[in-house]
Amino acid sequence: MTFKFPAYEKIVLFPLFTIVSTYLASLFWSDFIPSFITDQWVLYTGIALTIMAFLFAVLYRRHYRYSIDLFLTASLLIWVVYWQKEYTFQAPVFRSFTVYFVLINLVFGRFAHHEVFAEDQHILLNFLNRQTLFNAWLMALCVLISLHLQAWYMLYPVFASMLMISTLLMIWTDKIIPPPHHSDKT
Repeated sequence: MTFKFPAYEKIVLFPLFTIVSTYLASLFWSDFIPSFITDQWVLYTGIALTIMAFLFAVLYRRHYRYSIDLFLTASLLIWVVYWQKEYTFQAPVFRSFTVYFVLINLVFGRFAHHEVFAEDQHILLNFLNRQTLFNAWLMALCVLISLHLQAWYMLYPVFASMLMISTLLMIWTDKIIPPPHHSDKT
């Protein structure tokens, strides 16, 4: 079974995350913020989506991009409810991070489909993809930890961005790795 978002694949790297970020940005920049944003069911939905994202990543390894999209969306829901206890919705933390996530997604989406690489760029991208710093599982764990470190408010967008970069590296190296050659022995 294949999952595709053909209209969004060329525009953004993570369509669901971008849609939720855009919605939250529009709410935080308006004067009216609905009360359901801080309800506990939003937090529980985020936790459930996190679990689903990890299960999806384990069961459907080929579709890692969609599981990371689901994970980032879940972390955004948890972030909104959990951090609202520390910061108000008028704080720059909420207003700027959601806009940042939309813009960084558009930029990464633009570069995700760039397929012209020189030989030295192939080597560099494969090297970077193998580094621990760009390990998607480690970055996902760092995103979860950063959700609990509200005093260090810059960690969440940094680790979320690193997770997006690691996904971008995986997309590029999947395009780079040549398919295995089958010998035609007849």
